[in-house]
Amino acid sequence: MKSFITLLIIAVTLYSCAQKMTPAAPIVTAADKKNAAEIHTEAAIKTESPAVAEGKNIYTTKCARCHGPKPVENWTVKEWIPIIDRMASKAGLDAAEKANVTAYVNFYAKS
Repeated sequence: MKSFITLLIIAVTLYSCAQKMTPAAPIVTAADKKNAAEIHTEAAIKTESPAVAEGKNIYTTKCARCHGPKPVENWTVKEWIPIIDRMASKAGLDAAEKANVTAYVNFYAKS
């Protein structure tokens, strides 16, 4: 009985200390949606390459799972460089995935 209680305490402790992977829901206003739609429509006039499309997929599945998707058009290409460098390892991106995410954010980054 004593070992069962000890195991139960260990299990509860490990469970409570485990990293939570539930993404935070971003707060998106109507103005944000309108601005994003306008920016993405303008950018869509330029043709997305397969790397940009794959980068978008990686961004929305791997990068956004911890903190929700951030609007890529909020930062310039130059501002994205340290963000991607810092976050790629946290998201577990390999070199090809990092390159595709970089292509995606560069495609939609503000001028």
